[in-house]
Amino acid sequence: MDFRYDLNNDVYGLRNKAWTLTCKKEQNELKGGRKESLVIAKSVWRVAEWPFDRLKFQCASLKEKIKLARERSCRRVAKWFRDAVLDRPKLHNLKMLKAKAKR
Repeated sequence: MDFRYDLNNDVYGLRNKAWTLTCKKEQNELKGGRKESLVIAKSVWRVAEWPFDRLKFQCASLKEKIKLARERSCRRVAKWFRDAVLDRPKLHNLKMLKAKAKR
């Protein structure tokens, strides 16, 4: 048996080992929970990145509805950014440098 003594001559070796074992179990449970949540998040992410075109629909009208919804959302996004000014100084500078090199 592994016993240790502190300055007051109290035995605490066995109790300390039991505490570390319970902590280890709790830590392992927490790690397992984290891994499960990561797996769930990854599977949801993979499903979310599939485009609608790859899904097979038995009903043609449903496919048309989804196509119309996608077009509407594209129009909505285009309307939001219609007046936005795109600032691309690096691309502009690169084009100017190429033009100078051609002269």
